[in-house]
Amino acid sequence: MIKNNLKIALRNLSKDMLSTSISLLGLSLGLACCILSLAFILHETSYDRFHADFEKIFRVTSKFKILDLSSTPNLLAAALRDEFGEVTTSIRLREADIVVEKNADYVKERTIIVDSNFFTFFSFPLVAGNPNTALAEPSGVVLSQKMANKYFGNKNALGKTLHINVEGEVKTFQVTGVASPVPNNSTIQFDFAIPWKAVYDSNDEAWMDYASVTFVKLTQAQAVMALHNKMPSFIKKYMGEAIAAEKDEPSNYDFVFQPLKDQHFYGPEATSEVRYLYILGGIGLLILLIACFNFMNFANAQSSGRSKEVGIRKVVGANKRQLVGLFQLEAIFTSLLALLLAIGMVELAVPYVGALLGADLTISYFDNWLISLSLPILAIITGLLAGSYPAVLLSNVRVVDAFKNTFKIGGYNWFTRVSIGLQFFISIGLIACTLVMWQQQRFIQEYNLGFDQEEIVVLPLQPNEQGQGRTLLDRLKNELAQYPAIRSISGVSNSFTKGSSASMISKEDGSRAMIFQYYVDPNYIQTMGMELLEGRDFDASLAQDTAASVIVNEAFVKTFEIEKPLGHLIGRGFAGIKDPQIIGIVKDFHFDGLQNQIQPAILNMHPTADYGYALVKIAPENASATLKMLENTYRTINPQKPFEFSFLDEDLQKQYETEARWSKAISSAALFAIIIACLGLLGLMALVAVRRTKEIGIRKVLGASVANIVVLLSREFLRIVLITGAIAVPAAWWAMSKWLEDFAYRIELQWWVFAIAGISALLIALITLSFQAIRAAVANPVNALKNE
Repeated sequence: MIKNNLKIALRNLSKDMLSTSISLLGLSLGLACCILSLAFILHETSYDRFHADFEKIFRVTSKFKILDLSSTPNLLAAALRDEFGEVTTSIRLREADIVVEKNADYVKERTIIVDSNFFTFFSFPLVAGNPNTALAEPSGVVLSQKMANKYFGNKNALGKTLHINVEGEVKTFQVTGVASPVPNNSTIQFDFAIPWKAVYDSNDEAWMDYASVTFVKLTQAQAVMALHNKMPSFIKKYMGEAIAAEKDEPSNYDFVFQPLKDQHFYGPEATSEVRYLYILGGIGLLILLIACFNFMNFANAQSSGRSKEVGIRKVVGANKRQLVGLFQLEAIFTSLLALLLAIGMVELAVPYVGALLGADLTISYFDNWLISLSLPILAIITGLLAGSYPAVLLSNVRVVDAFKNTFKIGGYNWFTRVSIGLQFFISIGLIACTLVMWQQQRFIQEYNLGFDQEEIVVLPLQPNEQGQGRTLLDRLKNELAQYPAIRSISGVSNSFTKGSSASMISKEDGSRAMIFQYYVDPNYIQTMGMELLEGRDFDASLAQDTAASVIVNEAFVKTFEIEKPLGHLIGRGFAGIKDPQIIGIVKDFHFDGLQNQIQPAILNMHPTADYGYALVKIAPENASATLKMLENTYRTINPQKPFEFSFLDEDLQKQYETEARWSKAISSAALFAIIIACLGLLGLMALVAVRRTKEIGIRKVLGASVANIVVLLSREFLRIVLITGAIAVPAAWWAMSKWLEDFAYRIELQWWVFAIAGISALLIALITLSFQAIRAAVANPVNALKNE
């Protein structure tokens, strides 16, 4: 029986290859979007779940009244392990960049500095070496397989030595392990792993040194609640004296235990946002729903031609359930064919989608049971959904109507109205969201950040020891003074997106505020093109400026409510400065992303503070030659470090990579939605053309023009698009209002953006409708009146 029904399904599909092709294309596009969404969601939610006992592993984060940090005191890991029976083991981790010497060249590599139990705590397998002892000795180092091949080729890397500059000191390390490639769904990524005790001395550590990330493994995941309740007494016991020395209260400090599997989405330094997964999954399902509606519309358009078949089947004894089963089987068969086509589309699209979403996407159809099980189920559900309405419609045909050929498909019933309305509701909404996101991206690119970001090269000085940054900067200035392409040079401790230094100051009302500190040289404000509102700039010839003077931003003055800021003594020390005095106020500048309000900031040039970066403003002409000259100069003054650089404007744009990535994703989804909606309009117009064939013929005989017929067939659909647009625009306005709340500095929503979205969808609908309507209008009226 099933074999016979499949033959009938194939016969019916082959009768009208154009309609079948369009129907299959729409359904396969919808399934492809759904598969890609599912693959990305599975990739994102798989982060850090490959570790053994990942449910029992927690990252400890620091929580203050006004901010959260991923870093914790270096002493915390051991104290938690010693204090609480719930903690079976713990580990410290710190990310660093090391410089490796290779054939008289110096290469910077991605490195983690960790405790010796790192490879037994986490499930990063070693292809060579013993995970229990690989980091036991201070001179040991573990390389990734990629690094082992890079430095030693096909030779066995174990026992080989490397000269590594770590934290400013060159040491000889012996390779004690080679790690398997780190999975791309790991939040911890490394090429080198160096023992903690090879770099840091435990005698120099203090409770207020927040310099490492702490992980703990508990006896059971449920123990975390009890552990968190014990934190106030733990903090008071271990950190009480240190907190008192800061003139603060223990109640302002806390530690939070975050499940390892959640750190990709939540907490400090989260690398993704879970809400975007819901958005992406929802868009994928909505596009698939549009494709299902389109399939129904094409099936409806072909249903009138199958009424006699239904009548004959009923005469020979077929009941309603059998007929429904037949038509549902056809729909499922079509959906499975569409699934095969969709998988081909996905394979072609995966590299581009992965690049778009910033993920290394791979789809294992047979290795991943969730994928291998969910895809056929998805196709079957899609077939059942897409075939449900046509199946019920045809199975209800009365035998008399079937043989009288009076059975007709209604073109303007609730189903067709809902179908086209939903399609264009989604399409208009996505177009509007795309335009608003594009506007916000333009706003970010063109916004005045309070400084000049163009043609500024950020050059890491990479000092080996404290104070060397100043020496390197002075030598760089002297070497580059002869080149007219160098407009200005300045030094700074942290360059915006590259690190930060912050402290908390108590206000008069007892509350505390976070301030950010930048140690700069006298040329900083001039090089960055900042605006000095009051007071004066630094003067290196004045002892007061190098000893106790600071320049603050407007936010600092507002936060601390200073009525007369010039000459004001701040009241606490920074980097050895006692009672810093304000000598100038600089206009607020955005050292953080536009998602956040400008925070209080201090600039000072105290001699004990060092520079980590040189900011070199260059002429825009012949930039490549200038960069080559910069490289040669840097290699002269610091030959044992690799030359690195970036442009400041590019660094700043990296702060908005997540928003830009999702803007592209939603733009792509809007394109797919429009394409599938247009396919749906073709189906709906085919439905109308079948239902009104005789009417069109009569009107043409009576003198109706092609334009008259086009207007006649299209106006109802255009009316539905207009009504849908009136509903979609407020919904999109609300959604974008919520999205823009993530930005402290954002555009104002404008009505014309949403009008463009609606008009664009209307024009696309009009073009699509006109194509099919003209096709029906130019048909021979004689054939229309033959009742064929």
